[in-house]
Parts: sequence; C-alpha cells; structure tokens
Amino acid sequence: VSVSSLPRSMDQWLNARSSWTATRGNPRDTGGISWKADEAGLSQFFASQYGPVVECKIIMDRDTGKSKGYGFVTFQDEEAAEKVKEAHTIFYMGKTHHTRI
Repeated sequence: VSVSSLPRSMDQWLNARSSWTATRGNPRDTGGISWKADEAGLSQFFASQYGPVVECKIIMDRDTGKSKGYGFVTFQDEEAAEKVKEAHTIFYMGKTHHTRI
C-alpha cells in the first residue's frame, strides 16, 4: 500500500473499509491504540485473546509517519470477530481500545 493511497480521515477510512470487507474476512475497527504499539504486537495480543488474526493495520499519518491511534484487525473467522465486538472495550499497552463494527 502506498502512503498516498491511505485515507486522511476516519470517514474516508471507514468508507474504504466497507469495500475491503467484502473481499477480506472479518475486520474490526479499533481506536485508542497507543502510539508505542506496532502491528506485530497488536496482532499477537488480539490473537492470544480472541482468535487467529489474518491482518493487523495501524493507520499512520502520512506526513509524520506516526500512528493516528486507530486501525483495524482482521480475524480468520467470524467467531473471533464477534468476541471482539462483544467486548466493546479492550485494554492494551495501558490504553483503552474501543472496537466497532
């Protein structure tokens, strides 16, 4: 993915996500991600708590290269994705993550 193709706002990202969902599984939006978090660690956390993760993406600011504090985690199956949906609030790296969709 090129930096220029990444959405600038949460609305743009959510719109892009809906077309992405149709082809890629069971993503869950998560907000409140620590700026210190990385995709590998976040993926391992969700996999250990909820089930197999296919992909984890933290949205980065294209100008600064720093995390915008939100992203998505795609689970291998609907059961794991539903567990996250039911949890609503998840604690990781000292921050509260708010999951949606």
